[in-house]
Formats: sequence, C-alpha cells, structure tokens
Amino acid sequence: MIKDEKLQELINWKPHTGQVDIINNKERDVSICAGRRWGKSAVCGYIVLKTFLEGLDDIKKKKKDSIKIWVVAPCVDKETEILSKRGWLKYNELEVGDIVLTLNKKGKAEWQKCQKVNTFEKEGKMIEMKLRGHNSLTTHNHRWLVGYTTSNTKEGKPKTLGYRFTRTKNLIKSNEYVLGSASVLNLPKKTINDNLIELIAWYWTEGSNNGNGINISQNRGEKADRIRKAAFNLFGEPQKKGNRKRVDIPSWTDWKKQYKDENNDNGVFYFNRLAADIFREIAPDKIVKPDFINLLTKEQLDLFIDVSVMADGHKRIRKAKSGIEYQERIIVQRKKDRLDSIQMITQLAGYETTLLYNESSDMWVLQIFERNKHWLGQKSQLKKEVYYKGIVWCPTTPNQTWLARRKGTVYFTGNTYELTQKVFEYVIKWFLKVDPSQHRSISMRPFPQIKLAEGVWIQCKSAETPHSLLGEELDLRIMDECSRINRNVEETYLFPTTASRQ
Repeated sequence: MIKDEKLQELINWKPHTGQVDIINNKERDVSICAGRRWGKSAVCGYIVLKTFLEGLDDIKKKKKDSIKIWVVAPCVDKETEILSKRGWLKYNELEVGDIVLTLNKKGKAEWQKCQKVNTFEKEGKMIEMKLRGHNSLTTHNHRWLVGYTTSNTKEGKPKTLGYRFTRTKNLIKSNEYVLGSASVLNLPKKTINDNLIELIAWYWTEGSNNGNGINISQNRGEKADRIRKAAFNLFGEPQKKGNRKRVDIPSWTDWKKQYKDENNDNGVFYFNRLAADIFREIAPDKIVKPDFINLLTKEQLDLFIDVSVMADGHKRIRKAKSGIEYQERIIVQRKKDRLDSIQMITQLAGYETTLLYNESSDMWVLQIFERNKHWLGQKSQLKKEVYYKGIVWCPTTPNQTWLARRKGTVYFTGNTYELTQKVFEYVIKWFLKVDPSQHRSISMRPFPQIKLAEGVWIQCKSAETPHSLLGEELDLRIMDECSRINRNVEETYLFPTTASRQ
C-alpha cells in the first residue's frame, strides 16, 4: 500500500495540520466541525481514496473479498422539466453535456453545460408549493438561489442586496424571493434577418397550407402592411397577375381579398413552395425549432414576441395589491407544443411566463408577465408536506442552478446533490492521477459511482431517499453536511451499515 506521504505527493495535495489530524485519527466515528474553506470535502475525499486503494490492495492479497464505500448527502419530482438549448426536457431526456439555462449569484441567467444528471427513487414526504405563477414539488433540503432585500433606503422601496442559497424548508423569510426569469448574459450576436423573424411569427400564428405553398391570413390594414413590408424586404417585388411566375426562387403574391362580401376585409398573402419550405424548415407544423430560437438576439426575441401577440393574442393591465399597474401579454393556442417553443422564446427574452390549460375554452394560454419575482416566504402558509413515491432528480451545473418548469410555471431553482459531488470530484481527480487507465470505471448515471471488477466500489447516495440506504454492509461511510441529515435516517438506516464490518 502507498504510504500517505507518497500518495499525497502523487496526487499533488498537501494537507494542513488539522486535516492531518483527521487522516491519522483511529476512531471509528469522526465528525469534522469546521467553517468554509477549511477543506472538509478534500480531507473526506482523501480518506475515501485511501480506503479505496487499501481495500484494492487487500483484495489482491486475498485478505478481503470486497470494499464498499458510500458518500451520503441530503431534489425535484419527475414532472419538473429543465430548459435546454434543445427545448424543455424531462429528467430522462436530459444528457450530460446539454447546454441548460442557469442563474448566477448576480441574478443573471447564463447558458452552461449540464455536468451530471442525478436521479433517485424517493418514497416519503416532500414539500409542495402552489400559488399563482408557481408550482413546485421538492425535497426538504432542495436548494434555491434567492434574492434578499432591504427596505431601509431613502425611497423606502425594497432594494436587492444580493443572492444566496437557502433550502425549501427555510423558504419562510418575507424579504427573500425566487426569480421566475432573468436577462440572459450570453445570447448570440445578430446573424438572422429581422424580416425573416417577423414572417415566421406571422406564419406560426396565421399561416395555412395552400398546395405546396402557404397562405398568411390577415385583415386589410396595419398588420397586413407589416407582412407586406417584411415580405418585400426579404423576397423582393411580389409576383403580379399576368407576369410569368418565377418558380425557381422564393417568391410571394401580395394581399388578396378572400371574400366578395364588402364588409369582410380578410385576405391572404401567398408564398410559393420555395418560400414555404424556408418557413416549414424553421417551424415544422408551426412549432418553432430550438435551433432557430438559439440564434436570436434579445431584440429579435422581443420582435418575435411582439408580432406573435399582435397576431394571435392580446394585452391587459393588471393591478397589484400595492396599487402598481403592470402589463400582461397573452397568446392563446389549441396546440400546446406550439406554445412550448414560444415559452422558451419569452423566457430567453427575460420575461416570466405561465403556460396553462383553460378547460372551458379547450385552449392553452401563455401569459407573459413584466414581474419576475416569487415571494414564496410571504406565502409560506401555502407550503405543505405531501407523500411522494417515484423519481426525484437534479442536474449539476457550474452555477449550481437551473431554470425549471412544472405544470406550466417557470422559475430558477438550485440543485441539492452537489453536496456529495464536492467529495466525489476530489476522489475522481486523484484516483485518475493514481491510475489513469481506470477512467471507464467512473459513471454518473443513475448516480455517481466508481466500480472496479475486483469488487471495490464507491457510490454517492442521497439521504432524502432512506429506503435506498437499506441492505448494505460498508467499509466506509462519509456523511457530507451531516448536520443536515435527519437523525432518524442516521440511526435507522446509516449507522447499521458499518456496524458489522467495524
């Protein structure tokens, strides 16, 4: 077995005096009580690695037949989706490497890579929060990045002081809020023609097939004038009756009245097959592709929203209890999947939204709000514990946050499982320095683990899923953030795991 000095040199880690005391401690149970940046995760990772390698050595010498290690820590239910560059994804659709929308500690949204997808079976109580514009179901220790405010200003108005993490069970402070949207820092530079964006917005709302081409319907007037201008700027002069029609280039025919009735001003613009193919490629079945959405700037996202509301929606003024008036924009459609794309567009533009079904009209309603703060602490009486059995999950991202959607409501939330990740990432980094050939033994799904053919394994476990902690005998158990783990879970499920192997 490699001695401590040699192993620490190999992994290029120099423990301080306090960490050395922990490493050399021979007690069966050790609790590390220290502040941030002391290096608790690093020393735990080292102990895991050392036990792991010692166990491997013992197996080779036939002193033991296996070595089993857990790293345990204190997510959302399977109905909760995440916004990615591929659109809204469920837990079983999200993949490591997907680009997802996150929130940084300055309250700004950023696209970042999903580093891990963590899923677990859960049976027990979770916390449900339901109010207008918000619907979540999370474990008690699920984390949220919340803004916190003060009213001690010259104007006497709330002012955001910063952002910090809290947990679902602690979401009770009246001066803390969860963001339902945020401006996105890393949107692209302009590459798409604004006229194409405007026509796509008119197409998905007012378009219909006409043979190989398409019609865009609109009454005579300002809206029709906008379509005409965009079509002219994009495709040039319209085809006219009596002229030989070009079929080898995208082209269009100007507004034509649809009915002989003098009181009916409805008409259509016709776009030929090649022009229609452009529209259908971007929005097949009038569902705008995420690939197209991801190319739009903030100004172009706003343009798309404005035209969509103009074509197929309306605006209304709402008044808050404080007396402040704010505008809501509403788009109504029969097909939800079309509005899924528009909800992605509106969230990237920095607006909070809800997408709800109206049973009386058999229509889906997308509401676009100017406000974007959920004051969940002020509505703490609406939180309730509910029994849940099924999958809970969390993604891991650099910002430790992600944009979630549940039952049509959207909000930024955090991830819980990163607690074990801090220890596990040390183990991975150092283990691969000791034996670079073993990278294939590391996997992240269905949960992070290292498993060798010799019968040695390390697994990350969630204390939020007690029944998954049954039935194992362990050589080592690391309890990350043990003060946050339920005492009953420790005594009933965790303590017995190391009793037999000492």
